[in-house]
Amino acid sequence: MVIIISSTIIILLLIIIITIITTNTTITLISSCNNIIIIILLILAMTRLMMAVMVTMNMIIICLMLLLNMRQGVIRKKRWCNRMEMLHSCNLP
Repeated sequence: MVIIISSTIIILLLIIIITIITTNTTITLISSCNNIIIIILLILAMTRLMMAVMVTMNMIIICLMLLLNMRQGVIRKKRWCNRMEMLHSCNLP
């Protein structure tokens, strides 16, 4: 969650920087080449951040799915033990 919040804050800051650069380019067209290079670099940074956000979201989803599967496995084990009435043979936590 902390990673997602920090990445969203960074993305918002990058959007603000891009808007400032675009307004500066519209007001003064002195060093347009440098501004274009900066905008391209910012777009690359944005795409990398979006990839990082997607990866973190996927990792969180996978972790949640694994936790749910673990819980279901424990419940199934308990049910099996109750059904078979062999609690001593089952290693329950």
